[in-house]
Amino acid sequence: MGILLGILFSVAFWGALIYVLVKGVKAIFGNSESSKISALARIIDQKGVITKDDFTVVVGSITSSKAPAPVKPASAYENISNALYASVPGQLSSTPSPASVGSAAVDQAEHDFTAGGKWLTLVGVLAIIFGVGFFIKYSFDNNLINEAGRVILGAVFGLAFILAGDFLYKKYASYASFLTGGGLGILYLSFYGAYGIYGVISQKTGLLLLIITTCIAVAMAVRYDKIWVAGVSVLGGFITPLLLGMQNTDTYLLLNYVLVLDLGLIGLAYYRKWSAIMLGSFVGTFLYLQWWFAFVYNANILWNTEVYVTIFWAIFLVATLLFYYSSTRAERFTGGEAMLMVFNALSYLGASYFMLHPLYGKLVGFVPLILAIVYIIIAWVGSTVRSENKALFIIPAGLAVLSLSLVFPIIFDSKTWIVASWFVEASVVAWMGAYLRSNIFYFIIPLIAWASANFLGVMSGLINQAQFLFNDRTVLYFVAAGSFFVCAYSIRMYYQSLGLTTTSWAPTFAIIGGVLVAIWGPQEISDLARRATINTQTAGVLTTVYLAVYALVVLVGGIYARSASLRVGSIVLFVVVIFKTFFVDMWSLGGLYRISAMIFLGVVLLIVGYLHARYATKIKEFLIVKDASI
Repeated sequence: MGILLGILFSVAFWGALIYVLVKGVKAIFGNSESSKISALARIIDQKGVITKDDFTVVVGSITSSKAPAPVKPASAYENISNALYASVPGQLSSTPSPASVGSAAVDQAEHDFTAGGKWLTLVGVLAIIFGVGFFIKYSFDNNLINEAGRVILGAVFGLAFILAGDFLYKKYASYASFLTGGGLGILYLSFYGAYGIYGVISQKTGLLLLIITTCIAVAMAVRYDKIWVAGVSVLGGFITPLLLGMQNTDTYLLLNYVLVLDLGLIGLAYYRKWSAIMLGSFVGTFLYLQWWFAFVYNANILWNTEVYVTIFWAIFLVATLLFYYSSTRAERFTGGEAMLMVFNALSYLGASYFMLHPLYGKLVGFVPLILAIVYIIIAWVGSTVRSENKALFIIPAGLAVLSLSLVFPIIFDSKTWIVASWFVEASVVAWMGAYLRSNIFYFIIPLIAWASANFLGVMSGLINQAQFLFNDRTVLYFVAAGSFFVCAYSIRMYYQSLGLTTTSWAPTFAIIGGVLVAIWGPQEISDLARRATINTQTAGVLTTVYLAVYALVVLVGGIYARSASLRVGSIVLFVVVIFKTFFVDMWSLGGLYRISAMIFLGVVLLIVGYLHARYATKIKEFLIVKDASI
């Protein structure tokens, strides 16, 4: 097993080393040569010939003894065009001077050389880090240095790198930042070895040393203004508990450590306006809480854990708001900031429900209610303090709606309300994502799919309802239909800002919502007949009336909204009504029922004909223009 691991490690190391080395050499030599060739090609395109001066400026020396080709004579048309162009005030000559072309080539070469230097520096840092690791293993295998000496030597190497980077920072900032990153990696490795491998220090001493290392990383990130150095502090800070095995000791040591780490990293993110660091801190905190619930949590520490979870939620909420209010940006949240606020709320609701519901049942409904009040206040403040920016209103308001939609499912403990809350969540995500032009919008796809699958499962148990109209089925049908309508409206209004080339998805969502409304009515009427409240003949007539009126409403809506899709939908519904009347009702209904159905259908169709005649011009206009609305 040891030999196999050694082979795998060697392959990975040498593969990474060769890859980075090739990239560096290519950046130094390959790109600079290609830039010279490109510069010479541009001269040929512009002047038709490469003179000796051009070649000397770009390449540096003449490598051929051949005389330069003669200058291509310009045509009469070119002479006239150049004369006219030069006579326009403020215009420059169309042919750049050799000096300008050479300057561009030199700038490109310098850029390529700098990039190559960075790659080679990275190779050197990686090589030394691996070398230190191999040295520690070699000294361990051959007993060359005792355990304490190995740790001290590693720490000295790490500090030497950090001090060297700080010394060289003013002259070679990029090079210095790489040295600092390498030194931090060596320190993390050395202090981990001191506790985890050799056991020469206690866990608390190891924790203190790794905290100091993280603080150094934060200080260097601020000093160099390098976000990737800050990323080292995030990664190192969150792997410290794993390196020290803190998850197996003091019950609250892990949570206290993560809490302090979050405050430090959020302070760094706030100071440098690095939202990515704040998002990384949230991800690390979320993962540790998941581990906590899986392996540590029990009912005896419920309220203590709830306090910690609430503190984490409050920290990231306040940090997000302060981060934005202190920023000079007046336009909108970035995608990362918006997602942080949304997922922070969702994770807190999920954790609280997981802990409190088994013991307190329906009383847990007060948690989303309180959360909704908090977000309503935040939305009100956002609309007042920065009225020019709708993001500070839209996101908290959407979270307030989402929280309120969870109150009833928890209190009533009903699958119907739970599925309805998922549809509400999809509507809120669609509305926020579309309005803010954020990729959050695309989360509606899994949300709608999940909600629809559960909708079909719940509907099988809602065939017979004890009460007409005011029942769970009505709630679920209209919430689901409303969710599809909101998604359709969002696509219709903001499809270009979402990166969509067409609104073709909007009619699809609208049609699904319309079909749900069309199905709901006949099911309610069928329940009345099933309970013997009305007979089957009356139920048949009422179904025809409902579908005809619904088709008429859709048609009127299509004319008013200038929507070809609604008009087509109404025609489809009328076809269904006509088919039902002439091929079902005419043969299954008797006496007055058949007459009532036929006359009512005739009256509705006459109204439809009048509307088409009355608004023929308007209908033709939006049909010819092919309006993209739904």
